[in-house]
Amino acid sequence: MSGCAENSESAPLSDSHDSLHLAVLEAAGEAIVVTDVAGNIVYVNPAFERITQYPRQLALGKNPRLLKGPSNSPKEYEELWKTISQGHIWKGTLQNRRRDGTCYVAEQTIAPVSDRSGQIVNYISVHEDVTDRKQEEITLLANEVSNALDHAEKKFSEVRREIEAARAVQERMFPQSAPEIPGFEVAGKSFPAGDTGGDFYDYFPMCDGTFAIVIGDVSGHGLGPALLMAELRAYLRALSLSIADLPKMLELTNSFLAADTQTGQFATLLIAKLEPTARTIVHAGAGHEAHRVDSAGRVTKLVATGMLLGILSTMEMRSLPAKDLQEGDVLVFVTDGLQETRTPEDALFGMDRVLDVVREHQDESAEEIVAAIYDSSREFAAGAPQYDDATIVIVKVLPEIS
Repeated sequence: MSGCAENSESAPLSDSHDSLHLAVLEAAGEAIVVTDVAGNIVYVNPAFERITQYPRQLALGKNPRLLKGPSNSPKEYEELWKTISQGHIWKGTLQNRRRDGTCYVAEQTIAPVSDRSGQIVNYISVHEDVTDRKQEEITLLANEVSNALDHAEKKFSEVRREIEAARAVQERMFPQSAPEIPGFEVAGKSFPAGDTGGDFYDYFPMCDGTFAIVIGDVSGHGLGPALLMAELRAYLRALSLSIADLPKMLELTNSFLAADTQTGQFATLLIAKLEPTARTIVHAGAGHEAHRVDSAGRVTKLVATGMLLGILSTMEMRSLPAKDLQEGDVLVFVTDGLQETRTPEDALFGMDRVLDVVREHQDESAEEIVAAIYDSSREFAAGAPQYDDATIVIVKVLPEIS
């Protein structure tokens, strides 16, 4: 026993120990120490001498704290002493120090010994050197951890390869080049927050000879939304082969999507049709807006014309009358991950800043405007991570060719 406080007069070893009891103590393989109530050692057995390297004559009269190891906290000893002084048995593991200065791990039990009146007269401590056993346990645990890490690393590598393959597939789904639409210049780019994202954009010809510009945002980001994004893209492209009416396209897309999505999943989407000859735009927005900045910097909103996709199995969508486009107009399509870019202080980038960047770079190419918007958002973030996917599509109306 180590760390007992001296708070009462010492008492001799109980007279009840006869020669048989003493022989048992002497033959025990565990170290046995008996102290008086003041904490002075009155008996040690041969196992104590072997384990601690303290001969009996040096241990007698000393306090068990002579075995105190460097890693034991004062709080441990306070709890130990409190337990046994109240007449209870204490069990625990301590680090003890041998006479030569080396340390070992001891599993220890300390119990009070009372006389017939119930008065504590001695404390008896039994401890075993379990250093080798503990080391074996640590080695076994280390091997198990190492094996688990190896397995986890292999699984991580497999998942990493699968994610990289999914990202490569998704990147191929984005337009690989700008469409050639007479009278218009188009550029777009998606910046996922993770390896894959739920944002998407697309350009494709419609069956009536117009060109579609699409931007969408599936809730969340990662592999799940990325798969839903691919599904949306496939529906829209398939429907565009036979349907030119935008509300009808989105209503059908919604019914397909609602049947496939889980509760709580949804998508916002805006599709705009550009008519090169008439230089007009028609759009329909499922919970998604866009903006038109004219050559003087004035802004017109292309409002949402229906609710989010995937919430209800049936929905009514509408489109607004065609709007004439003028030379110098810039159509701005973005997802909310861009507008919701935040600083470390939680300030919001917002749509007004997006439009300010467009005005500042209005004379530049569509591709340069896309880069300027994203770069401005990251500069605004001041090192804060990108928490959501961000996608930008810019359409510039070019001068008419006479």
